[in-house]
Amino acid sequence: MMRYYIADCHFGDEQVISFSHRPFATVEEMDEVMIERWNRTVKISDEVYIVGDLIHRCTAPEKYLERLNGHLHLIVGNHDRCLQENPSLHHYFDEITNYAVVHDQHHRLVLFHYPILEWDGFYYGTWHLYGHIHNHPSLTQERIKVLPKALNCGADVVGFCPRTFDELVAINKRDCFRSERPQGAV
Repeated sequence: MMRYYIADCHFGDEQVISFSHRPFATVEEMDEVMIERWNRTVKISDEVYIVGDLIHRCTAPEKYLERLNGHLHLIVGNHDRCLQENPSLHHYFDEITNYAVVHDQHHRLVLFHYPILEWDGFYYGTWHLYGHIHNHPSLTQERIKVLPKALNCGADVVGFCPRTFDELVAINKRDCFRSERPQGAV
């Protein structure tokens, strides 16, 4: 069994394509590519921690939820209230919570949709996985990137596919390195 993480899928959200400069022509293309990548990566017995914003305004949530492989754990984001408040959808998830602490390999992880500057275990090696800020340049993005144990697992950052903890570390290190390089540097 593997454990994966992703945030900000925004299935069914046409506006996120332009908002986050996603490389898709239509929402249908985005949804199909993301579901295909998800299911190519995630097996039925794997665990997937969704760190918020899974489906836009719960637009026909069953049409997405029934197609996604894995045991789904939802950490609620600002677009997930309808999933949280609709008991008929709860059977698709192993848990729905606002905040989670997970142990992955020898690492302790705090999962919360919003990036936070300090979290439980911050001074003792605990990692923080977050979403919400997508791939947008912002003061929040710059502040959180300097924290070596804070990992953005947003779909726009991780290639629109759930990722393992080790993959998240590598992706975030690469992106942080890129953002710190002087303009024009090779």
